[in-house]
Amino acid sequence: MKDETLATHSCPWEKVLGYRYDPESDSISLVQRTCDPNLATKRQILSAASSVFDPLSLCLPVTIQSRILVGEMWKANIDWDDPISKEMQERWRLLASDLSALHSLSFRRQVLDSDTVADLYIFTDVSKKTYGCSVYAVQGGISSLIFAKANVAPLKAKTLPTLELLAVFFFAVKCLSNILRAYQGTKFGSLYLAVDAQIVLTWLMSKQTSHKNIFTKNRLKDVTQWYLQITTLLSGINMCLPIRTLRT
Repeated sequence: MKDETLATHSCPWEKVLGYRYDPESDSISLVQRTCDPNLATKRQILSAASSVFDPLSLCLPVTIQSRILVGEMWKANIDWDDPISKEMQERWRLLASDLSALHSLSFRRQVLDSDTVADLYIFTDVSKKTYGCSVYAVQGGISSLIFAKANVAPLKAKTLPTLELLAVFFFAVKCLSNILRAYQGTKFGSLYLAVDAQIVLTWLMSKQTSHKNIFTKNRLKDVTQWYLQITTLLSGINMCLPIRTLRT
């Protein structure tokens, strides 16, 4: 370059938005992190687990396990520098090995073609320990994970339908607007929201609930308001996207 500002290096990959990018294969992967399997306190384990950076949650089935483990430490009233139980130490030993190996997984950088119509599928699911969602784009018969999000269930116990509604609202709903903006150049045919709880589908379709729980009623109200907001957003970016619900 004329201004002599071009930087070169011998490394085969670049670091882009926290991921490792391989220009030859046009793929991304997590930056390598080595987690010490012999850690024995909540502070040490939380610090090590937090060093694994995965903003798109492409490796969520593994990374969420560390948050579940730390959550159980909180429930057990384990202080920051108190030694954890032998059972937790063994779980961390196995998890540390998995976390350290995540860099070996690679994902295609470009998963969508702007010239071909694609459909969006949002799957929500819950358990007693976690709730979350995953977003897939299907184009030309090929399905690709483009985003995922999960959280540890609240310390105060909630029913599974309530957690399912949390997953729909906090993740599927709140993240969708950002996903649509990020893919404004892509033509989408339909958006499918898949929920495996019939009662939650009934709530969503009827926009009302006989549930006496104020928390549940408020979340349903939030989802209803979101539907109006997302319709306005789609209109603003000139995108016609029918929203359908599926029972899985």
